[in-house]
Amino acid sequence: MNMNTNLNYRELTAAEAAQITAPMPQKEGAEFVKFIAVSPHNIYIRNNEKDENNNLVRKKMSIGIANAIAQSYRTQGQLLNLPIPVVKEVRPFQRSGKWHTFIGVDIHHRHIAAIQAQLDELIVAIYEFDSDESEAKFMLEANDHSPSNPVSSEDITNTLCLAVSKGWIGNIKEEMEEWISGVKHCHGNTKNKGVREAMRLCGTYSDCRTYTANDVQSFIDCDDNYADGETKYTTGGILDEVRDKLGWSVLEEYTQKYIWEAAKAYKTRGKESYFVFHTKTPTDKENLSQKRVGMLDRMRHLEEVLDSVAEYKSKNGHYPWHVEAFLPQDNINSEAGFISTQSIKSRTV
Repeated sequence: MNMNTNLNYRELTAAEAAQITAPMPQKEGAEFVKFIAVSPHNIYIRNNEKDENNNLVRKKMSIGIANAIAQSYRTQGQLLNLPIPVVKEVRPFQRSGKWHTFIGVDIHHRHIAAIQAQLDELIVAIYEFDSDESEAKFMLEANDHSPSNPVSSEDITNTLCLAVSKGWIGNIKEEMEEWISGVKHCHGNTKNKGVREAMRLCGTYSDCRTYTANDVQSFIDCDDNYADGETKYTTGGILDEVRDKLGWSVLEEYTQKYIWEAAKAYKTRGKESYFVFHTKTPTDKENLSQKRVGMLDRMRHLEEVLDSVAEYKSKNGHYPWHVEAFLPQDNINSEAGFISTQSIKSRTV
């Protein structure tokens, strides 16, 4: 069957269609229509189109994934036991001097790869959607390909913000979580991060406010958060010239890291430090008050550790640890057995 020279696509023969063994996504509000072979150049990839239902998934592409797919296309052609790219058919339209009849839905890395590999045609599946919401949800869930190639937290955030702005869901955490319940392959922490960022961007009410690094800086820089005449805090180890100390913002679970940063800064810069703490989202097992108490307890414990080390060093003249040996790693010199530290040339760290 010849390629349609005007629109650059053709129907598959029965024999060709029979070779497709990949399962096709079945989602509510989405209906599979048929398979076709189409020129990759006839598929339009939307990106921030005004008044369009843009695909907010895969906005950050992995060139490594695209290159790997392109190499597979060059050596093996399109493998029809792997997921088939999904498009939707539209009235022919022109962009940048090119005519398009299809819009990509679940195809982005494979579209780049097909163009790189200079494929004349790509077998795709045409789907129809009963609403923009169904299409957006399909995009998110279908692009969640596997545990090794799931959607990102940014994909989730972008799509949730679209859903809220379109009125598909309320600006409520529980509705956001329910709307992405069909996303199965990405880690739960990734989903939670995507929801939290969507809540932040949408101004969703939450019983507990959490902060990104940018949020912390914005809060600390805001005059409204200080009493009249009060000096602003600093972060990132910047010197607070009024207090004559180095300021650090510390998220829960990073207490040990920043005590070490403060200790190093005292050694190199001779300045004391102060910390501004903030916690992660409370859970059923640990509420906000308990999280704050936990951070202070860990701080005191680490200070007790430092005190005990200093006491030991003062009493014994050395630290309560040492390097016993290195493992053999140098194959060129046929290292074997444990490597004595005496054989290692010292250097100043």
